[in-house]
Amino acid sequence: MKPVIYVTRDGLKKQALVKDSDGPQDGPLGVPLGPPDLRDIDLEGLMKDINNTLADFGLFTWADVQRHPEGMQAALNVLKRELIKLYRQ
Repeated sequence: MKPVIYVTRDGLKKQALVKDSDGPQDGPLGVPLGPPDLRDIDLEGLMKDINNTLADFGLFTWADVQRHPEGMQAALNVLKRELIKLYRQ
């Protein structure tokens, strides 16, 4: 078996294991490796958590973001946690 990268009809790049004699066109028939399906993220919940993190750090304007860049990093970490959860499932 070998890994191949292929593109879905939706334009998403995926990786799958296929027989050594198969090519990338056979990726959809192989054993999926990832990346995980991002549609499994609760987008409403994620947006709420990011919004609240930004507010908790007082990031309401561009000037606020420039004064407190650690708040932006905290908001990005909310997304990172969700992505890590998907990989662990």
